[in-house]
Amino acid sequence: MAWRSVFAFGRSYPVRGVTPVRRLSSITRKEGRMVLGCGSNVVDSFYMVKALPRPGEKGFFLDPTKVLEAEYVGGVTLNHLSWAQLLGTPTGLLALQGEDHHGRLIRQELNKMGVETKFIEVKDSYTTSQSLVFVEEGGERSIIMAKGATSQINTQQVALSFGDAIANSASLVSTEISQVPLSGVLELLRLARESGVPSVVDLDVSPHVAVNEALLGSEEEFVEVCRSADVLKPARHAAEGAIRIIAPHLTEADVQKMPTMELARLLQESCGSKLVAMTDGLAPSCFVTQTMSVSVTPTKLDKVVDATGAGDAFLGGLISVMHRLNAIPSTEDELRQCGQVANRLGSACCEVLGAVPTPASRDRVKDLAAAKTTPSDETSTATASRNAGPSALDNSLLSDIASLVQLNANPTLSSQLSTLTDRILAHNKGNIIISGVGKSGIIARRMAATLSSISVPAEFVHAAELHHGDFGKIRESSLVILLSHSGNSSETVASCELAMARGAAVAAITSNEESSLAKMVGSANAVSYGPLPTVEPAGGVPTSSLVVQEAVINGLANNIIDRTDFDAIKFGSNHPGGALGASLPKF
Repeated sequence: MAWRSVFAFGRSYPVRGVTPVRRLSSITRKEGRMVLGCGSNVVDSFYMVKALPRPGEKGFFLDPTKVLEAEYVGGVTLNHLSWAQLLGTPTGLLALQGEDHHGRLIRQELNKMGVETKFIEVKDSYTTSQSLVFVEEGGERSIIMAKGATSQINTQQVALSFGDAIANSASLVSTEISQVPLSGVLELLRLARESGVPSVVDLDVSPHVAVNEALLGSEEEFVEVCRSADVLKPARHAAEGAIRIIAPHLTEADVQKMPTMELARLLQESCGSKLVAMTDGLAPSCFVTQTMSVSVTPTKLDKVVDATGAGDAFLGGLISVMHRLNAIPSTEDELRQCGQVANRLGSACCEVLGAVPTPASRDRVKDLAAAKTTPSDETSTATASRNAGPSALDNSLLSDIASLVQLNANPTLSSQLSTLTDRILAHNKGNIIISGVGKSGIIARRMAATLSSISVPAEFVHAAELHHGDFGKIRESSLVILLSHSGNSSETVASCELAMARGAAVAAITSNEESSLAKMVGSANAVSYGPLPTVEPAGGVPTSSLVVQEAVINGLANNIIDRTDFDAIKFGSNHPGGALGASLPKF
């Protein structure tokens, strides 16, 4: 493999070599052109159920007379086109859809929002993308996703179905790394270059998800997409994954500790992008070109209803400004304008349920625009003003809320917790040891205390103490549950290895399904709650990660209570002391 060096913030980084991609030197708009986006467009169908059935079980809908609860249209690309259209930017969707109920519903809603549908190829042989969302009374959910005809948008299909539209009607082409095969994304970018229009890629998922889970293509294609787009819009977690394969000498810890602006600059230098616009939850968004860097503080929110589509709305604002400028932003004023508009749309999206604009969204965006951004809200250095925008408490609470909203949307968490619940309840012969280090160790201690209080005898042992004699508590009949946010803490990983060597059953709770701990116990024995949507303060002081871990433990405890005959009388027997004990029945 060939290597080259890039420089960011005074440091030199070796990265994978690259064949230069011809990029636009200028943009010449023809009349009547619009932003054309190709990517995910889906109907989310919601079903309320009494309980999510486990394998081999039968489940029931909550209301036997009402099966389908609601249907919503969405999808990464559909969402950002609808928000750009809200600002008056002409947009159109490039898609393959079926002549089915879900296809008709998407086209109907796009027409209502003003997004052009004439470029959608509709055939009886196509199946429109759909996700089935099953929701329990308590809010737990499971999601089954079918990409449908979107999975067929490969090189040949793009040229055949969308080549003329891009050549004759596009002012800008937007696409994604989310559901479209990477070969199709590369062809969209090639056609945009040939037509002399800029291209934007929403880097929505990490390389691991794109390559190993969504099966969109190879790592090499992922890197080529990043290096072929004029503009990249990554979320921070996706940018971290991209940098790990572009500059593989950097460790996960190196990348996670990297300031967002430095990460954005390294991605821009490595890929040769004209612009990288990186979001980082509630932290300032970063805009990096070849010559300058600007960060813009997010608009302060009165409330957060649903943060799921905030990044999509942000991109809608970015491409709307690009269409109006008829250029890729390059000056400091243009970058700040992009940041302000994009942040307003992202904020407005957080205040509605779902990821597309509502009838009230236009007025809300105007209200946010009227709240003028002050110069201290923006900076062209790598660090945003600490005195601007929301207070520290505001940011902390909103970060916690965003983390819990993302946790609630995790499609696999419920089934993983169900599996761990089964293991705990079936473990009636040996002891249960809960362990961890650092702040995860504190959460592990609380977990052991909670399990004991609901009649599941469990003991906390610090992972470091295990290596100083307490391994004598672990034997073949033990169940060991290890907590580690990163999944790579050396003491916890070593404890896992030694416990497994003794023949003990071992499970793990971690954010990182690719961590050493998760891989060691295997996917069937790991609860992976996913990366945080925001970066914790001062380089990683545990804050929102603790809130998420607590929520996972609460979910586990509720699962156990629901599946056993544990009640207030038994709780009173276990907890006779204090004001709480005095309030509980004793028989």
